[in-house]
Amino acid sequence: MWAHYGDSFFEICIEDDFQLLRQTLPDGNSFSRVSYADRLLDMGSNLQDPRKLAKWILSTKHHRWAYEREWRLFLPCQGLVD
Repeated sequence: MWAHYGDSFFEICIEDDFQLLRQTLPDGNSFSRVSYADRLLDMGSNLQDPRKLAKWILSTKHHRWAYEREWRLFLPCQGLVD
């Protein structure tokens, strides 16, 4: 991943203990494993909640990126959200 996000390997990534991280984050934070699809998302009508819809969209990428095996961290919104 750092070839893409870390300025072509000029930055570093420090490994973290995922289980410990999950246990020590404040309430309201959540992780979502990224899913990889070979087609565009069909949002349908089953996701009416805008927050769930946003989390679903932000947790899906094209299958060509599947080797990254990513997780996303979601934090609770603060302030006014339309």
